[in-house]
Amino acid sequence: MTSKTPSGITESKSSGAVRCLANTIPSSSCILFLCSFVSSLTLSKDGCTKVTCSLLGLVAVYLTYRAACLYQGKDNLPLLYLLGLFPSIVFWGSILGKDPITLFGIAIFIASVVGFTTKGGGLHFIVWGALGIVIAASMRMWLAVIFLAPLIVVLLFGRIKPFGRILLLVLTLVAGTFVIGQLMERFAIETTEDLLITADVFSQVVGGGGSALEIEGGFRDWEGVAAFLPWAAFTILFRPIPGEVMNPFGLLAGAENAVLLWLLYRVVISRNLGRLAEPLVAWAVLTIVFWATVYAIFAYQNLGMAFRFKLQVMPLLVLLLLYLGSRPERLNKRGPQSGVVEYSKSG
Repeated sequence: MTSKTPSGITESKSSGAVRCLANTIPSSSCILFLCSFVSSLTLSKDGCTKVTCSLLGLVAVYLTYRAACLYQGKDNLPLLYLLGLFPSIVFWGSILGKDPITLFGIAIFIASVVGFTTKGGGLHFIVWGALGIVIAASMRMWLAVIFLAPLIVVLLFGRIKPFGRILLLVLTLVAGTFVIGQLMERFAIETTEDLLITADVFSQVVGGGGSALEIEGGFRDWEGVAAFLPWAAFTILFRPIPGEVMNPFGLLAGAENAVLLWLLYRVVISRNLGRLAEPLVAWAVLTIVFWATVYAIFAYQNLGMAFRFKLQVMPLLVLLLLYLGSRPERLNKRGPQSGVVEYSKSG
């Protein structure tokens, strides 16, 4: 007879999920392949892979900026400087690891979605978007589901030609079904109870450290998960707050989150909720909310890990907060979808 853990899940299933998490995610092998590939092309192996990762992070920032310009209808260099010098993007986007590669794939996907929507469709945008999803999912497979699911907004309300709409719908359903099937097999999920067990295991496996939080009692039922998620999603996006983690890195993270909270405050007082009717804005909001909901499950108990993972949506989050918090007179109305924020030199 299998014993129960305090959170109400079986120890055998819990340990199985942990082993699955540790042993079957292929992203490390992708990193090793990149290191081997770069080493084979260069005479000096030391540092070349790090430079390559840093370059991918830089390209990712530029692609996101170009997507904003496409939505705005003109160049906006201050926006490029803001994204390129945002502290966590600079740091995590230039390390030797999965983060710059993941950000690179996500940036390709974001630029493709913006191009596909503003240009009314186009097969080349679908091809590039698929490439971006493949790159991001090769690092963390669940990102495919996180970024594909919100496309329903673009499919329903975007200015897309009928053929492009149908093609994108079919490809999204096929890709989403395949990835969900792979995830269910990888984490041995057959029922909703298995999914709850996996969520509970993930919520506990990464705790510890100076920035650790605690989930009281674990996840006993779906009602508990639903009650936990709103505050946890906010935590993933905007914590640690200043002074919450008293070490150098925690203080810097708190300062950056203070800026994000200030931008969020501007969104609240600006009362620009009407802009949520714009298909790409609604897509961006849904993407960030879905991402925060998923990552709240297993990154809530470690604010350092949450801050690192937030790189995946940080450029999109910054652009969204700037746009929703801007005054109408600062928008370039000539853009195809009413644009992204345009900052004047005097503003």
